[in-house]
Amino acid sequence: DSLGITTQDVENAQDAISEDGEFGVEAVSNRLVDFAIAVSGGDKSKLSELVSAIDKGFAEATKSLGGQLPDISQQTYDATMKKLNAWASGEASETGESSEPTELLETNE
Repeated sequence: DSLGITTQDVENAQDAISEDGEFGVEAVSNRLVDFAIAVSGGDKSKLSELVSAIDKGFAEATKSLGGQLPDISQQTYDATMKKLNAWASGEASETGESSEPTELLETNE
């Protein structure tokens, strides 16, 4: 292959974006939410600012990728918003998951 990409490289990439991979939906959405909570100082009243910042980041990524995000990116966005809304409504468990997702804010879906 002229790009030097091996079968092992492909398998490693697939593992990285798999459900349990370091770049999978759960792992990335957890990192985004953890970062958002940290930069807000845990202040739930800043939810709309956090959502706006994340929206802006995803919009820039969409623009950079020619106007459409891959499915995994949209799934990551959706999971991030669900977890942020659960945190803000006090429904988040230790893992950031909510048993009953709450739509507090409209997202860019």
